[in-house]
Amino acid sequence: MLHFMKILYTISFIFFALITVAALFLSAADVILEAWKDESKRIQYLTIIAVAYLLLGFLAVTVGLSRLFTTRRALANIPKSYVPIRKEDIPRSVHSYITKSLAEICDITLASQPSQKDTTQPGWGRPSTSLANIHFRTSIRQTTVIIEQAVQKSTSIVRHPSMTTQRYIDYLVECKLIDKIIGRLYVEGYERARFSEEETGEEHYKEFMRLVAVLLRMIRKNEIYYKSEIKEEVESNLEQ
Repeated sequence: MLHFMKILYTISFIFFALITVAALFLSAADVILEAWKDESKRIQYLTIIAVAYLLLGFLAVTVGLSRLFTTRRALANIPKSYVPIRKEDIPRSVHSYITKSLAEICDITLASQPSQKDTTQPGWGRPSTSLANIHFRTSIRQTTVIIEQAVQKSTSIVRHPSMTTQRYIDYLVECKLIDKIIGRLYVEGYERARFSEEETGEEHYKEFMRLVAVLLRMIRKNEIYYKSEIKEEVESNLEQ
């Protein structure tokens, strides 16, 4: 419908423009013929007619160009809230070209986006996951504090300030609070994360935290056994 209206407007504009030009030429021809009949003032009349039509043509061109530039400037200043790219707004070939170009741009944009793996900083959890904003090495180092708190809550064992992590874990093994193999694996994972030049990976962090969970469950499970051992030791000392 919009395309039909545009064609109709163009045809009507050309039609009325031709009528206007024809009317001007006919009126000019009639005036010139009348002036030509008077031989005494023929040159004077023809000069006046020529000057009048030259001024008319100059004014018409000036007004037309001024109106054209004013209209273009006004259209350029209108905010483009709507972009006419729909099928009914433009020719079919142009719409097909625009659609194809937009599809190519979408494909290129999608292909150029970095993967989640590429945007992850080494040693940190991936964004939009449960590990987001977690620095693996720091988190692993803090597990010793969690273990100490769990041991102190379940038993009377207190870590001496001079104890290294390995010595503390060995001491918990001696007290039969944790398994020897679990303790050794914890120390190896802890020292690897703390002293390695490379940042800790996500898989290693998950595996290590599962090991910590097993270790904490083991401490709670062996709490009763440890307290019974302490009770027997105290009773034997009293009997002596």
